[in-house]
Amino acid sequence: MNDQVASLQKCNIAAASVFSEQDAEVLNDVENRKFSIIYASLESMLSVSRWRRMLSTETYKKRLAGFAVDEAHCISH
Repeated sequence: MNDQVASLQKCNIAAASVFSEQDAEVLNDVENRKFSIIYASLESMLSVSRWRRMLSTETYKKRLAGFAVDEAHCISH
């Protein structure tokens, strides 16, 4: 995820990744809608009440274009 975020940032696209030990400032920026693209594992977005609450806000309900779920890392062969 981090290399994809870095590539987008080089193109001046506001992007971030969310993971368990992410910097608190980045997490606050996610909640404050500072990014166009956010990379996160589906498990982290659904298992943490903070993100479930965020995704339930009117802003996200109105502005969220969609989710892309990439589970290719789960394929063993």
